[in-house]
Amino acid sequence: MSRMYNTVNSFLLAALLLLLLQGCASLDKNGEVGASADVSVMGLDVSSLNAVFRNGLLQARFELHNTTRRSLNVQFKVHWLDANGNVLETEASYWEPLGIAPGSTRALSQTAPVQKVRNFRLEIK
Repeated sequence: MSRMYNTVNSFLLAALLLLLLQGCASLDKNGEVGASADVSVMGLDVSSLNAVFRNGLLQARFELHNTTRRSLNVQFKVHWLDANGNVLETEASYWEPLGIAPGSTRALSQTAPVQKVRNFRLEIK
């Protein structure tokens, strides 16, 4: 019984960690843009993940918060998606290095390179 209890607890903990590391949102009833983030860095929280259209181009906005007592050096990439959810490979899709001081928050934004972008996915490593 104890072994089964530990297995169930381990599974639930793993599922909870996966949910915490992958933030998601979707289109709401007003047709607002949703976004998602894949984060593989411990001690890094993603918040204020959203997007707006400016001059016909999607602008991705997000905040990264270092919850640790040490500097974090990460890389992030914005994957631009079309209306069907397909990734649009462009020159604007590249890994960008970023340093975040202990306990600090960085507010960032990226603008889509083409007008057919309708959503984005943020990846951090």
